Parts: sequence; structure tokens; C-alpha cells
Amino acid sequence: LQSGNSGKKHKVDVSVAAKAYSASVPVDFSRPNRDWTATYVESCRELPDSGVEELPPLPGDRLIAETDLEGAFGTLCHEMIESRLNGSAGGVKMPRRLQDRFGEKELAVLRGDAAKLADGFMSSPTVQLLDGALSFETEVPILYRYEEAGDAAFITGTIDLLVRTQDEVMVIDFKTDHLLRTGDHFLQMGIYRDSVSALLDTSIKCLVY
Repeated sequence: LQSGNSGKKHKVDVSVAAKAYSASVPVDFSRPNRDWTATYVESCRELPDSGVEELPPLPGDRLIAETDLEGAFGTLCHEMIESRLNGSAGGVKMPRRLQDRFGEKELAVLRGDAAKLADGFMSSPTVQLLDGALSFETEVPILYRYEEAGDAAFITGTIDLLVRTQDEVMVIDFKTDHLLRTGDHFLQMGIYRDSVSALLDTSIKCLVY
């Protein structure tokens, strides 16, 4: 047996070591998860089947549904909205996961869908709330400490758009859902609200687009 510290070699009686090993008590070095994302926490909720409304379909819905790439398509939509908000003239790069899966024809369809959603947001009443805003930030990371019965956990997340006005702060999240369900995203937005309220002593409004 060679020591990892000194490099010296030691003779060990295998039979003695085997008896000691068999009599030893296993030690559990695993630890419970104490770190989740706000999106994951939201996904653990069970919502009623009532109050569900199907949203208008997009040409690329079938492509996304067949490949389970909703997250990558959502990233594309978020980046297009962010580009428009920041007045960027450059094109938005297609996420690698979409590039690896689809050809140019399918990618053009998805880019068109994302552009339609981004343009819809830019022409919505929500964007009008930015007029006269003191400031706004996109992709704002948060770390929220949650405690219950003496046990603590940390929840991470990213606020898509944080707007500060004279009277309040608005937390805005973009979604590419196919269904509009009563109570959906309520917990996630609550986590974002509590995170911001811990830093800013002002009224906070949460919006989902």
C-alpha cells in the first residue's frame, strides 16, 4: 500500500484488513439537494385542469414538440426580445441545439416564429410601461434563500426583464407556452418578487407575457 502523502510503501496483512473492512460501518457522504432553479420549483406544482386556454399555434410548433427543444426555442425568443429592447442592429445567433437538429428550412421557420413573438411583445401594452422608466435590465440573475422549520435551501433564477419606475419595480417574464393556465408560473414569479423585495423597498408588480 502506497501512502498518498509521503509516497512511502507499507506492508498490509490482507486478511487483517479484510476483517476490519467487513466490520466497518458504512458512512453516507451524500447530502440532500439544497439548490434548485425557480423553473424547477414551479414545475413541481400540480395545477387543476380547469381554466385552460389554448393559445394560437405557430408554424414551428410541430418541430419543437417532436424534438423536445422548447427550452432552446425559448432562448431564441428571449434573445430576440432582448435585442429589440436594447436597440441592437445585429442578428440574433441561433442556439446550438437548434442548429444541430434542424436544416436551414426548419431554422428559418423557427426564426420567423421567434421574431413574430418578439414583435408581438414590442407592440404590446406591456412595453408601453417602459416609457418614462428610470431604468430597465434584462437577464437579471437572482439567488433566493428559502427557510422552513430550520431547514434552508437556495433557489436560483433569471428575471427576463426588470423595470424600475418612479413608483414601482416591474418583474416581467417571457413565456412560450402553448396553453394559458390559471395559476401557472405563480410560484416562480413569487420567488422573483420576494428576491427583489429583499433588496428594494418599493412596490413590486409581476407580469408574465
